[in-house]
Amino acid sequence: MKILIALVMSVVLVLAVFIIMPGESRLDRRAWLTSTKACLMQADAELHKFGAFTNYPPESRYIRVFSYTNRFTIDGTDYQSELAAECERLTNRGFLMITTNQIYVWIDTKGSLVPLIGARRPDGF
Repeated sequence: MKILIALVMSVVLVLAVFIIMPGESRLDRRAWLTSTKACLMQADAELHKFGAFTNYPPESRYIRVFSYTNRFTIDGTDYQSELAAECERLTNRGFLMITTNQIYVWIDTKGSLVPLIGARRPDGF
């Protein structure tokens, strides 16, 4: 009987890990995306106010903001990028950029562009 209970508990624990871990990983990516967005917002405000921006610690340890000036079209709308940010924790998925009219766009590693308008997030976040 003890062996059966131990076996059932083991199965429950293994299933819990497989169910909870992907959700936790998604939550972690979403948090890093939010932090990256906040760093971009701050750098963009500094750029418009002072003409330059700074990567601040502790965020600059994981998130690097840089100048990124490209023009592109998404669904027939033209965008001009201004700054971008790479997060060390999200590098294998892509990076985030901000346009001149303060719209955030996610660029994944395959090159697809996802404008983050409203509650929209990239796939897997």
